[in-house]
Amino acid sequence: MADIIVGWPAIVASLVLLGLGIASQRQLITLVGAVVALPFLLYLFGTPRFPYWAPVLILLNFAAAASVGRGYRWLPALLAVPFLGTVV
Repeated sequence: MADIIVGWPAIVASLVLLGLGIASQRQLITLVGAVVALPFLLYLFGTPRFPYWAPVLILLNFAAAASVGRGYRWLPALLAVPFLGTVV
């Protein structure tokens, strides 16, 4: 069960939800994508390689959801790029 919550299914689901939410300008979908990414990012917070980067990614994902709600077009995509880069 932990593999589903923290592993690749959750990572792919969060990327898809973030992408769909940003593309369709729907704040709720983007917010759900940020929440789905939260367990993975909290796991990264406990690793020695990403202890300071994970909280920044959490804030950037929620900032992307907030900027979608405010009607910005390119800012949410730019805020989601670091999360995509970390996953890749």
